[in-house]
Amino acid sequence: RSVRQFEQIRNQFHTSAVAVELEAQDDLALESPAQALEVLVEAPPDPSAPPDLRDALRGVALAQMGQRQNALAELKRLERSNHIVDSSYYVAALCAHLGDKDKAFAYLEKSREDRQTDMLFLAVDPLMDPLRSDARFKPLMSTMNLP
Repeated sequence: RSVRQFEQIRNQFHTSAVAVELEAQDDLALESPAQALEVLVEAPPDPSAPPDLRDALRGVALAQMGQRQNALAELKRLERSNHIVDSSYYVAALCAHLGDKDKAFAYLEKSREDRQTDMLFLAVDPLMDPLRSDARFKPLMSTMNLP
């Protein structure tokens, strides 16, 4: 039922950055990076939203597909961006999927310091699965009073 509702919303607001990003995140969580990449590439850009979140998600999809060099290129471009403050949580996810846990935790710490609302989903976000076994994960959640 929720998938059908989402599809209706997506069809109605197909250019909405939020709808595109949510659909891509769902595809990534379902381990369908090719589908996520297709959604991110084919959706028209939303001029009201900074592109960094979409770019970070594209990088995660590329990393999941084994296209490491392309994912690293996305990361380098993101690190040069002026908007990285707004999307450091998702840049952390990209770093995690590239296997750079130190950098991922540094970006998560920045997200925590900036009080980004995405951090509230850290405990359940499938994009952060590569970090769960790391000894730094639980202490980070504890600093935010998350279980």
